[in-house]
Amino acid sequence: MTYAVGRDVRVSSAPAADVGMSSRPSSTPLVSIGIPAFNGGRFVRASLQSIVDQDYPSLEILISDDGSADDSAEICEEFARRDPRITVIRQAHVGERRNFNTVLQLARGGYFMWAADHDLWDRRYVSSCVAALESDPRAVLAYAHTMLIDEDDHDLGIMDDELGIYHGRAVERYTTLIWRLTRCNAIYGLMRREAVVRTGGYGPTPGPDHLVLAKMALQGTFIQLPEVMYFRRQNRPVETPEEQRRRQSLDLDPSIGKMWVSMPKRRYYRGLRDGHLRAVLQAPIPPRDKARGIAATLACFSARFGVGSRPLRTARHAARLLPSALRARIAGRP
Repeated sequence: MTYAVGRDVRVSSAPAADVGMSSRPSSTPLVSIGIPAFNGGRFVRASLQSIVDQDYPSLEILISDDGSADDSAEICEEFARRDPRITVIRQAHVGERRNFNTVLQLARGGYFMWAADHDLWDRRYVSSCVAALESDPRAVLAYAHTMLIDEDDHDLGIMDDELGIYHGRAVERYTTLIWRLTRCNAIYGLMRREAVVRTGGYGPTPGPDHLVLAKMALQGTFIQLPEVMYFRRQNRPVETPEEQRRRQSLDLDPSIGKMWVSMPKRRYYRGLRDGHLRAVLQAPIPPRDKARGIAATLACFSARFGVGSRPLRTARHAARLLPSALRARIAGRP
């Protein structure tokens, strides 16, 4: 399928920095694909087949089954018996957050990607992303355009996941991302492993994929390939925003998910905002850029998620004296 278009596992981290290839690139660097599986028995066979069929020659495939109650683990082990590149880890149910970190922690490749247990990929996906990253040392992540598919593999339309993370300055990339990001399809892109490890992986906040991508943007540029090579499955009925928030909270971390569900929406998203603020403060960027990133974060989370703050209210009163174009620039709006 190809379309053209215009135990708590912690990942040790360090402050984000612009990264690139520090040594001469190999023609076939090892790529680690981490699959955090959970009750995906209906689709996992097709997903694994599209992974093992990749035309890239140097892969390790790490599957962590999070205590599935269906036959997911058995299907994964069946594949592992036939393919020595596959390692299966079985653990008690700990939730999506820790499961995503498990496969990242075990990865050995120079490049890393997460893969959902129900999605599909064009067989050229990995090789195309590797080629893109090898050609641009500024880039830390490469991903393709995404087609949404239903449970029977029917196309539901190309998703709007263009992020525009091309700027040379970290604060420009960061502010562009936080205002544009609605679909986190890029979290399933191919990343430089050293860069994604530096983010700390999925942290104990709502929306950890959003925060990982923000931390990646502080380190380097993103490349979006011109073709549709990722097929994201709509594997559950359409949800209201509140239904989605409840499900995602419980799926992410059963130990604290109920607390997140009971939170008012503004408080729920305040935790994610504060994670972004910490990321900006810890990033090795000039103080002026830190100030701009903080201002953009406060403005964005207020406008998009209703998260207010006293400093932001004070700044808004003062900003009324400024021209509208300057107010937009301070807020970081693209």
